[in-house]
Amino acid sequence: MGEKLLPWPEAHVSPSTLALQQPIEEAQSAFDKAAPRIFSPATSGYFRVQVGEVDDTGLRSCVLENDCAVAEYLNTSHDIDKTESPVSFPGAVPSSPKSTFFLLNPTFGWGRLMLSETSMRSILRHVHAFPAFLKHLTAFGEKGFARDEGFAAYDIQEHFNGLHERQGLETCFLWKYIQHDDGTAQHPWTIRQALVYQNFSCTTQTSTNILIRAPLQVTNLLKHNFNTSAESRASTVAEWLGVQKVCISCGTEEWRQALNYYDEQITKLFDELVMFSIETETAGDSKKVQQCVSSMKELTHLVDQLLRISHMLGLNSRIIHSMMDAARRYESAERRDAFLIFAETVQLQYDFLRQLTESLLARGNNLSRQLRDIIAFRNSELNNRIANATSTSTGAVVELTLKSSHEARIVKVLTVVALIYVPASFAADFLQMGYVSVDEDRNFHIVASMDVWLWVIIAFPLILLALSVLFICEILGRRKVGRAANPNTTVFTNIV
Repeated sequence: MGEKLLPWPEAHVSPSTLALQQPIEEAQSAFDKAAPRIFSPATSGYFRVQVGEVDDTGLRSCVLENDCAVAEYLNTSHDIDKTESPVSFPGAVPSSPKSTFFLLNPTFGWGRLMLSETSMRSILRHVHAFPAFLKHLTAFGEKGFARDEGFAAYDIQEHFNGLHERQGLETCFLWKYIQHDDGTAQHPWTIRQALVYQNFSCTTQTSTNILIRAPLQVTNLLKHNFNTSAESRASTVAEWLGVQKVCISCGTEEWRQALNYYDEQITKLFDELVMFSIETETAGDSKKVQQCVSSMKELTHLVDQLLRISHMLGLNSRIIHSMMDAARRYESAERRDAFLIFAETVQLQYDFLRQLTESLLARGNNLSRQLRDIIAFRNSELNNRIANATSTSTGAVVELTLKSSHEARIVKVLTVVALIYVPASFAADFLQMGYVSVDEDRNFHIVASMDVWLWVIIAFPLILLALSVLFICEILGRRKVGRAANPNTTVFTNIV
């Protein structure tokens, strides 16, 4: 249960800080709830905490790979701090003060941090981190989308000793950067964020820093400043704004390269758009339609990324503005003016980058409208073709109906002719064969010979037999049709 405790409130806090007990409890509760997805289990095998110590002699670094190593390092560091600070009067500075940097990284982009929750709580107790840092720490860990990466933050807090003299400054901020990935992603540039925490001591001019998912350019520049000369080392460590200056100075080149990449992609899509046509009767028409739809999807993704980039650049510019305000409040005049000049230069670069992003967005949206117009024109042309084909089919049906009606009239005429001709022909045949004759002696009475009755006796059963066969075939055919359309047959329907 003791592992869940954090160093709030401290023993020397002022009454005004005690009034913030509720926000402190809320921050700790949110941290406790999010901790399982932020940190790796101790038995997972993913554990790597890089530690760097900077003093007058230079940079010393080590890698802590388990909870025991972290606990041992913190205990040793605490004992050294107590040994090196037997100050005889307030404000005394140790002979060789050191600054400490903890570098934490996730297993992958949206993965858990490579240390356990226990070790992180130990580090937080060691540096006496203020609640704002924990609130922003919950933006990291496992997640299914870019949750909390659309937000930014810059928090600062003063610490005073018993004489109401400024003893230290505590700051943390979320910084956005873009990273080139060498994987198999559709686009090689990915937006990331880093969390930078600093607890600066105004008495010793040293600091304890925690950098979470910091860009490689920042860590390389810090190492360069620590190892180059004592002056560059002092300008980075012994100044409160030194680490912040390093962070904001890195990244503009990567943003520029990413925007050049998106500019190139939009230009390629524009070149493809010029080759599109609205004719639908050309060869490979289906391939052109698929290409048009694919270009529309690609352009939608590019516009979405550019919108995110524009937002991130605006957040970074706002953070730089907050740093400048803090410098005006807390820094000395000489250092303040130097930092303001540098920060204004960097902020101007971000303003230019954002203007370029807005220009690319305008081009992308314009190209998107043109693609939609082409698709609409093609659909209109296709609808016209379908309407023409339907009209042609309707005309053919009408013509076929007219021909069928004409043929039906012909059949009717032939039937009438047959009805007239067959009885007359039948009677003529009977008269010609002598089956029927006229008896002049009996007042021209019609007399039938005996052969007629023989013909009736033979022909009538044959006629009945033929009609019976026809009748049986008709009955069998109707039964077959009725069985095929039997209403008792199971019919499957989709019920929504």
